Amino acid sequence: MEKLECLNQETILLLKEYNCLKDLIGSILVEQAVNTVKFSTEEYNTIQEQVKKQSGINPEISLDDWLEKNKSKISLDHYIKTVIFPYKLKKYCLEKFKTKTEARFLKKKDNFDIIVYSLIRVKDVYLANELYQRINEGEADFSDIAVKYSEGGEKNTRGIIGPLPLGQAMEPLKEFLKSSKPGHLRRPIQIDQWHLLVRVESITHAKLDEEMMEILSKELFYEWINREVEIQVEKLFERFPTKENILV
Repeated sequence: MEKLECLNQETILLLKEYNCLKDLIGSILVEQAVNTVKFSTEEYNTIQEQVKKQSGINPEISLDDWLEKNKSKISLDHYIKTVIFPYKLKKYCLEKFKTKTEARFLKKKDNFDIIVYSLIRVKDVYLANELYQRINEGEADFSDIAVKYSEGGEKNTRGIIGPLPLGQAMEPLKEFLKSSKPGHLRRPIQIDQWHLLVRVESITHAKLDEEMMEILSKELFYEWINREVEIQVEKLFERFPTKENILV
């Protein structure tokens, strides 16, 4: 990488010491990739309209004219790097990785499903079983029990957790939630010192739509960037063969 040619051994060691080396290389690689993106006139006009709407700029004013009038506040270079960058990144990721998103989606689909569930945590196993019986037999409402008895932060939300992607649920709970039917209260389970009452309220299954394709293509892009960073680190290592552990 041409931009790294100016780095000497001392600079590389300093960047490594403060955990900045890989971030620097990654930023350069992202910039180089995204800078290859070109927009058609139609695409650029669409982006301009979106930017003006998001920024509250008069739609009758050309964005180029607005930038000219406000160049003391925002430079063209800053505009390109901050405002246009996300559009370039999106286009690059979709062009390069969209064809691979279906396989990634099928592999990770469950993690993208949106779930809402109710939770009660107590440390006493006998109390957990008693509360289960009361809720299951209709003697008490789950949310009221959560407020009164739950020992976790969920008591402040009447036991409700979510909506959130299933992949963000507490790790030990994921498989339990995936195998549960909405509205069905299952018997208490133990995780560490806690005895949990869990009821899935709703599951919205993810779809491979345009938004999901964008998310997955960016995920694939940054995985590729991370691999390329490791390659570039190795190349830097090769420049200093006498220092065997310089980049370890």
